[in-house]
Amino acid sequence: MGTIRNRMVIVHHFNRNIIEMMRKDAIEHFQKLVLEDDTDTNYNVSECMVSPILSSPINGEFSFVVMGDCSKIGWKTSELFERGRSEWVRRWRESDDSYLVLVADFGEDYDAFIESEALD
Repeated sequence: MGTIRNRMVIVHHFNRNIIEMMRKDAIEHFQKLVLEDDTDTNYNVSECMVSPILSSPINGEFSFVVMGDCSKIGWKTSELFERGRSEWVRRWRESDDSYLVLVADFGEDYDAFIESEALD
């Protein structure tokens, strides 16, 4: 038994070119994690884990999400994705202040919350 926590990344930006670059980088980064976790998988991150870029009807704002691994806390997969997600989020948070990268944390046994500051 274990506790399932889902950690989903939410990315928002006003510049279409930058958010497209961020999404491409997310697909490459998280696909490597998926393959590191299971070298025989056919899981396609660009179709199943990283959403298309969504656009707002007003002001041209854009967002996409990165689905969490939905593993149980302490499992190998959970630990791998926690490190990889933290690395990706930290790198993008430090590169430019004009966009927003959040981590939504929800699941069993604890209240849901959103991290909006740099990860420790």
